Amino acid sequence: AEAAIRDRLLGGESNIINARRADFMDSAERAESQRREDLNRLGVLRSGDTANVLGDLDSLRERGLLDLAAQGDVLQGQALQEATLPISTSRLGI
Repeated sequence: AEAAIRDRLLGGESNIINARRADFMDSAERAESQRREDLNRLGVLRSGDTANVLGDLDSLRERGLLDLAAQGDVLQGQALQEATLPISTSRLGI
């Protein structure tokens, strides 16, 4: 347990963020598949607009991943702050 705590405080992967990232990627893949199906049905995939539409999806996915990374940074900062509190203060819930 101590090694896991040390790893997390030093910037290791967060299980919470990893789970959120996996959920996000599953959702993004389903959305992309649905978008491709919709575009194919409308005939857009055969036109020159395909790259623009799919590029927008890629941009949104990257933004979501960056948001998750930022959440991980916040969690790490909170963990560091809690770890540096005096023991008597943290045990009192202050």
